[in-house]
Amino acid sequence: MTVIGKRTGSFRDQQTGQEVTFGKLYVVYDAKNVEGQVAESISVKPDLLKDIPVGSEVELYYNKYGRVFSFDLI
Repeated sequence: MTVIGKRTGSFRDQQTGQEVTFGKLYVVYDAKNVEGQVAESISVKPDLLKDIPVGSEVELYYNKYGRVFSFDLI
């Protein structure tokens, strides 16, 4: 999959009042039965984003809870 963008942001949790920081990775990839490519936004920890350059090809690794925990640049 190809990284086409990334974003780090934060918001204040209304229930706890704590600051929550998040990361989004925007990617495109080929998929079966799709004409063109699929575009997707994937939630990741903000500290992972700093090591993923826009325009790079990546392979993401997910934990048993379906969250990205690591990646390889291809």
